[in-house]
Amino acid sequence: MPSLKNERFNVIHDKLSEKTSLHENRGSMLSEDRKTSPQHLHRREGDTHPRESSIDKTALLHLRMERDILTAKREIISTESTRMERAHRTLEVDRQRDISLQEHTV
Repeated sequence: MPSLKNERFNVIHDKLSEKTSLHENRGSMLSEDRKTSPQHLHRREGDTHPRESSIDKTALLHLRMERDILTAKREIISTESTRMERAHRTLEVDRQRDISLQEHTV
């Protein structure tokens, strides 16, 4: 029997992975658009790469912050799932004990 924790984690993990993938795709599309824009292609003397715009740096910072937030949420979900699993096991043990006591008192 698959555990409730694993099922919930898989569902949550899939959703988080999907959102992360969407952010990565959006970031790469934005990056590609910027690379082809005329102002992005201006180079300083001696530069081998187009200058990185402040928009690129800001977008990268936002993506990193979103990644950190998603990582923190995953940790919280994992901790909460573990706590719920323990509580479920405790309730099951208590229920079995109550059934056993009822059988002995009858």
